[in-house]
Amino acid sequence: MKNKVKKLLMTLVASSTLITSGSTLATPPQTFSNVFTFGDSFSTSADSWAALVTEHYGSKYVVNQTNFAIGGTTTNDLNTELNNYKTNVRGFDQNALYMMYMGGNDLADILEIEFSYEINELTRARGISDDDVVAGLQDGSLTLQDFPEVAEQILNGGENTGKFIKNIADNGAKYIVVLNHFNEFYRQEEAFWLANSEVQFFLYGFLSNSFNQAVDSGINAFAPSANIIYADYARLVKELITNPSSYFTANELSNTYRNQGILDGTIHPTAAAHKITAQYVLSVIESPSRIAYVREIPIAIGENVAQNIRSKSYDLTMNESEKFSGDKMAIT
Repeated sequence: MKNKVKKLLMTLVASSTLITSGSTLATPPQTFSNVFTFGDSFSTSADSWAALVTEHYGSKYVVNQTNFAIGGTTTNDLNTELNNYKTNVRGFDQNALYMMYMGGNDLADILEIEFSYEINELTRARGISDDDVVAGLQDGSLTLQDFPEVAEQILNGGENTGKFIKNIADNGAKYIVVLNHFNEFYRQEEAFWLANSEVQFFLYGFLSNSFNQAVDSGINAFAPSANIIYADYARLVKELITNPSSYFTANELSNTYRNQGILDGTIHPTAAAHKITAQYVLSVIESPSRIAYVREIPIAIGENVAQNIRSKSYDLTMNESEKFSGDKMAIT
C-alpha cells in the first residue's frame, strides 16, 4: 500500500514543471511558523484542503486569524481579504506559508453574463454555429480578443492576482502556494445556449485555461521575484473526475455531483476530495524540488489507489537517499 502511495505522489511531483520568474527558490523550513489562506468558499470550511494543510503544520484554521478566505468572492475581493489580514495579524512572517486559491467565482460570473452574451452575438453577427466557434479557436482564426468583455474580465483576474502576490511578497511573504483552476465544465450545469456538451466542455476549458494563463502573466508582470510554489489543481481534478472509482469508494461517490466523487450537491469539494487535494499540496511543498505546476505532461496516476490515499501512514521516499517521515505526511 505504501509503495503505491509513494508512486502516486512521486508521479505527481516528477511530472511537474518549475515555474519561477528569475529568483532562486528559497528552501522551505522543516515546518512553517504559521499558515495563512486567502480565497473563496473552496477554502473556507473546517475540513477543506487548506484547513488540513494548516493543521498539518501545527496551526489552527481560524477565521480572521489564519483563514482569510471568504465564500462567494472573486479576485476583485483579494484586497479585502488582505486588509483583513493586516488588521488581524501583525506583519508578515518570512517563515510562514501563504496559500491562495481563487478564480471559480470569476469564471462563473463570466460564463453567466459576458460569455453567453458575446458568443451569441458572435454567432449571430457572423452567421456561424457554436461548432464553428470551437473550430476557430482551435485553428487560431478566433482568439480570446474576439470576446472583448470576457477578455477584459479574465485579464482583470490575472492583474488582481499579480498585484496581490506582489503585495504579500513585498511585505515579506517568502513561501507562497498558488493553485490554478480546473475546467469549469466539471461543476457547471449544461448550458442551454450551447449546442452540446462537447462544445461546452471545450469552450469552458478554453476560458479556464485563459484565466490560468492570465494569472501566470499577472504574477510574472507584478511579482517576478516572488517565490511561488505552483500546484496544478486543474490536472488533479481532471484525473479524479476521469477515473473516480480509482480514488473514491462507492459510498463517497454516491450522492455527489454527477456521481464523480469530487463535488457535493452544493458544487463544492467533498471531504474525501479535500483530503486528496491536501495530500497533493503537501507533497508539492515538501518535495525536494518543491515543484508542481504541470502544463504539458499529464499526471499519470496508477489505478485503484483510493484506499492508499486514505491510508494513515505514508512513506514518501523520493529516492533511496531522500525520505520524508510517513507520519509527517499523514492526512487522517
